[in-house]
Amino acid sequence: MSELEWMRTFSKNLQEMIDDSRMSQKEIAYNAGISEASLTNYIKGNRMPTAKAILNISYALDCDVSDLMDFGEQIR
Repeated sequence: MSELEWMRTFSKNLQEMIDDSRMSQKEIAYNAGISEASLTNYIKGNRMPTAKAILNISYALDCDVSDLMDFGEQIR
């Protein structure tokens, strides 16, 4: 899986988890300790989140990291 494909998958999964959470993006960003702008960029697939951001988002959404990321293939 390329980095671009990974970002697209992550952004799709993130949007689905946000929709299911019934929290606002503002609440999720606050609880994850990231800016709303960063969260928006992750949702749109414009920016690659750091490992720390991914963990914090998963905690904020009360989900497993694997719900957001596909660990099936190596990023090249």
